[in-house]
Amino acid sequence: MARFIFRLEKVKRVRTIQESQKKSLWAQAQNALNLEKQKLTNLKAVKTETLNYGYNQVDLSLRTAVYNYLAKLDRLIEAQELAVQKAAQAETKARQIWLLARQEKEKLERLEEKHYEEYVQEELRAEQKLLDDMKNNAAQI
Repeated sequence: MARFIFRLEKVKRVRTIQESQKKSLWAQAQNALNLEKQKLTNLKAVKTETLNYGYNQVDLSLRTAVYNYLAKLDRLIEAQELAVQKAAQAETKARQIWLLARQEKEKLERLEEKHYEEYVQEELRAEQKLLDDMKNNAAQI
């Protein structure tokens, strides 16, 4: 009985490596997105704290400084929202690339399974033929 050999084993191994690399890139993009979201959350929290501090001040010169700082925070928040959008787009693209790589790997896995099933069927047919020949030869003796 010959051993099963999948002729595309090297291609399958390459696709598996590519899939894991692309999954790693997707995870990095996801981490970058989470980091950008965290920065945005922190900026909004600072803005809220600054607003509360500014409303409690009686000194008008200090309030003016607080409002200037709030304007700067608003600009930073807008810039951070853009950074979050870019990171989200990069994450989506990386996820799509990973999904395509995973599909390619799974195609080869299914092909290998199909070839293995065909191999097993062929081996069973050959074994049955051998048994039938033995039975026919035994009847002649």
